[in-house]
Amino acid sequence: MDVLTPLVESFRKHADDANARAMQAYMKDRFVFLGLKSPLRKQLQKEILTCSKNFEPSILLETTQALWRLEEREFQYVACDLLRRRVRTLSKKDVGFLEQLVLDKSWWDTVDSLAGTIGDFLLQYPSLQPESTDAWIKSEEMWLQRVALIHQLKYREHTDWAMMQRYVLVVANSREFFLQKGAGWALRQYSKFFPDKVRDLLREHTLMPLTVREASKYL
Repeated sequence: MDVLTPLVESFRKHADDANARAMQAYMKDRFVFLGLKSPLRKQLQKEILTCSKNFEPSILLETTQALWRLEEREFQYVACDLLRRRVRTLSKKDVGFLEQLVLDKSWWDTVDSLAGTIGDFLLQYPSLQPESTDAWIKSEEMWLQRVALIHQLKYREHTDWAMMQRYVLVVANSREFFLQKGAGWALRQYSKFFPDKVRDLLREHTLMPLTVREASKYL
């Protein structure tokens, strides 16, 4: 069953040039947009998400790759939503597939979505942890480092605090905005449950001002 062609036709039929120009400008002209705002896009993608319940794992990966190859950015958003919905379909060996998506057409919008999915994926396969994320935080790929920093955001009080501390300190002197922000975001989220631990970390280590500012929002 071809579920991709109807989606592509529907998206392009509803394209809005004015919205597209604004969305492209917001993303610093890194990507081409159709101009579909989130509510409309989510409405138009319902069918493919519903059909995905019957996807074999190989079809899920093929569909995701096909969406990623399409030029307009909204199709990558569909791919992210599809993976998040069907993450339990993925097998342990698919960690490399997820890693490659992070590195392809990378920007904060898709990377942050994928980070949440990867967080869920690693809960399914704890034997991959921390080998995979340790490799990412030590890599020279900023977006993989960001995923390592923020993949635990939904873990709440079950966050591996020792791991988070290590990762924050790895990027403590980074000049990269997205790493400073990611480290602060991770600490801010954790501070909702263990504020004293975050206070101690901020007191004992010198972090970038943006990281400190983000981490301190709830303290």
